[in-house]
Amino acid sequence: MPSATYSSPSDTQTFQTSHLQKSQLTTQGKTSGPSEFVKVDRDQPSEPADNYYGDLRCKLTYLQDELNTLLTDKMQAEKKSKDMEEAEKKLLDGDDGDDDE
Repeated sequence: MPSATYSSPSDTQTFQTSHLQKSQLTTQGKTSGPSEFVKVDRDQPSEPADNYYGDLRCKLTYLQDELNTLLTDKMQAEKKSKDMEEAEKKLLDGDDGDDDE
């Protein structure tokens, strides 16, 4: 069974595919689809073959979605934390946005 492990100095997460049911297998990734501005997706993935390689392809699509979601969430949390730190620093430095001269 394919699996993936994300590891950083502060976190380690492992993603498994052994729990997936046949009905959950798809090649239509949640995070790797076309832009919302594309009217016709000419690169849309084909349906998976009903064999070992089709199942493997679907499981890899699942792992890619899970990792993409994890990394996107981490980047958003990091940006939010950085923005809050910058706002706090500005406030503590006396820059409250008011132009009181």
